Amino acid sequence: MSERPPRRVRGPARFREKDVVRAIKAARKANVTIAAVDIMPDGRIRVIPGTPESVPTSAPNPFDR
Repeated sequence: MSERPPRRVRGPARFREKDVVRAIKAARKANVTIAAVDIMPDGRIRVIPGTPESVPTSAPNPFDR
């Protein structure tokens, strides 16, 4: 009997790294300062303009100590 390929646990990716890179390059080309990049659960990529200090964090990161 032949072996089955392993099952995908997570399902297909909603976005790829190259999609994020493309969005960042487009923002930089338009002279937009990027404060943050959000990736939504449905795969939408949102580039947030501004300075990184202008974006509030939801919770402190324990690794920043």
